[in-house]
Amino acid sequence: MTTLGGIVLAGGNSKRMGTAKALLDWHGVPLVVHVARAVAAATNGPVVVVAAPGQVLPEGLEVVRDPVADRGPLQGLVAGLAALTTERAFVCATDQPEAVAVLPALLAARAADVVAYAGQPLGALYRTGLAAVATQRLPHDASLRGLLEAVDTVTLDGAPAALRSLDTPGDYAAAVRS
Repeated sequence: MTTLGGIVLAGGNSKRMGTAKALLDWHGVPLVVHVARAVAAATNGPVVVVAAPGQVLPEGLEVVRDPVADRGPLQGLVAGLAALTTERAFVCATDQPEAVAVLPALLAARAADVVAYAGQPLGALYRTGLAAVATQRLPHDASLRGLLEAVDTVTLDGAPAALRSLDTPGDYAAAVRS
């Protein structure tokens, strides 16, 4: 069994961006393609991209659909964890183009259900066996932070710049220029 895979959450509404983040141009490729390729290279394992029902994504990605629309990132995490056969998964959002830079530090930490930076439930390492626990939490608390509080979580200090999200057109423009 491959021990490490990846999940890219791409199903958000992109309200603050005003357009689909997954399809934004990132130096010649759609942002979601860049992120999925980076995660695949860093994990050397399978990568699934979790999309909303009906969301159109570029060809060539291993896409898993959220079974319920607009339920948030915990629903996407459940879908992604259920699709992988690895022991752990690096989980990030489609709008975190540099997130894989934190993977070595996550892997170096004590093994736990989740290894994450403080306040950053994405750009984190999750045990895939958490799919059942996360599914049980969905009807009562659909937040990723709630899941992290409910399971064995190792929290790393700091706020790495690599975990910044491109939430607005200004964030995106600044990131493309850098």
